[in-house]
Amino acid sequence: MQPESAMRYVLIGLFLLACSSVSAQTGRMLGRVLDADNNPIPAVTIYVVNGSHAQASISNSMGYFTFLSVPTGKYTVKAFRRGLPLWERHVDIASATLRLDIKLKESEPALAAKQAKAETRATPKPKPATAAKKPEQTKSAESQTQTQTAEEEETEEAQTQTVSDEDIAKDEGLSKSVEAAKAVEASDAAKVDTKPEVLGGMETINRKIIYPEAARAKGLQGGVIAKVSVDQNGNPTKVLILKATDSMFSEEVFRVLSEDVKFKPATLNGKPVASAAVIYVEFKLN
Repeated sequence: MQPESAMRYVLIGLFLLACSSVSAQTGRMLGRVLDADNNPIPAVTIYVVNGSHAQASISNSMGYFTFLSVPTGKYTVKAFRRGLPLWERHVDIASATLRLDIKLKESEPALAAKQAKAETRATPKPKPATAAKKPEQTKSAESQTQTQTAEEEETEEAQTQTVSDEDIAKDEGLSKSVEAAKAVEASDAAKVDTKPEVLGGMETINRKIIYPEAARAKGLQGGVIAKVSVDQNGNPTKVLILKATDSMFSEEVFRVLSEDVKFKPATLNGKPVASAAVIYVEFKLN
């Protein structure tokens, strides 16, 4: 082989290696779910999803949640719990640690204050006789006010920040949540005698699944392969979508596995332990 050809292959190899390392970059996302009065909300399913990746975490008793490894990219983040309104927004996860605190529910006083504020804004102010505006100017001013209001509301919702390990260590609850997430990863990889099982078997899941109407309208069929982390008490703590035909199916699987089914925990030496199970859920039109 000529030296030039050898060098060309070396450069191509280095380029492919660089590309693979970039594609393998991941970031962390963590935070806390609170109501408008800053009370923690437990058992909320938070999931991140885009066209190629989806996973979910469930907030603990103090409202904290942690995603230790999410491929970098743009995601839709949703948070839900039965009886509460769905929360949704877009985030850009980079190769760093992103903190995202979620306000999932507003108290009645907060809603009343917002309504009063909106009514105040809607009340027209008397115009001075010497400072009358042309219709075009009035419309422009109203449009500018609406734009500013929308920007203010968007800024209010976008409570995100990049944090360091030192920042995490200062928040005891957040630090414990990260350590618990690391323990889940370790337990998922550990060998056990029996894997977690859905109580009632797959029939239970099939009864709870609601076929997404948008998928039905498009005639979509397929399935979802999910890895579910289950603690020693049989509670799901994390769901990772290994493969899915469509993100609509992934979201429905998140809902059912986190809220509608119970698990028999894994066992080791006759004792219940935390571990993970892989579950296949099929979506098929009749």
